[in-house]
Amino acid sequence: MPGRPGSPRTEYRRGARYRRHESAIYARQSHVMLSEPADTPWAEPAGRRLAEGNGVRAVFLSLLRDGAEPDAAAIAVCVAAGSGRKEAVDRLGQFSGLWEALQPGEEADGVDLLIAHGYFEPDVALDDRQQAALAHLHAALQAVPGVPSGAAASLSTQLRTGRLVEARQQLERLGGQRWSDNTRFWTAMRQADEILGSLPDRTLPTE
Repeated sequence: MPGRPGSPRTEYRRGARYRRHESAIYARQSHVMLSEPADTPWAEPAGRRLAEGNGVRAVFLSLLRDGAEPDAAAIAVCVAAGSGRKEAVDRLGQFSGLWEALQPGEEADGVDLLIAHGYFEPDVALDDRQQAALAHLHAALQAVPGVPSGAAASLSTQLRTGRLVEARQQLERLGGQRWSDNTRFWTAMRQADEILGSLPDRTLPTE
């Protein structure tokens, strides 16, 4: 019997598809950069829909319904969310082969993967206090022998996009599990914590 939307069975199947697509992308990924488009005609409607309060996932899917190709829709939403066009194109090049790995009708799984990897989130300019906190977080990372690949990917996105509080929280969890006796790591974390206690994270609607 098919699972209902939102049921554990449905969510399990959706998660399994997501993991299958992610594995396929990594297996086929060539890091070939896409050609930068001369224009991004879908960015204007994407920006308007984001301004109306729609999340990047909903806007991406709406552009597909309007006739945009997946690459064009992704770049348009990325640009509308604040990234430069060249940056959006280059970042999408890291997901070469994504749409070919999907079956027709599975484009939502593709955009979920892009969201999970922070594709739509623009780089941020940090102020002096944020830069100091970022330096302490980098020092904490440099004090450890290695970070699991999944955590490393999410930390990279968090640090790139100014989600420093979230990055600190993830590092604290990892530290408790892996580096509880690493003095250099915890010294850098305490220094970051002194700054980040009063700094909010940036967030971008995704639904």
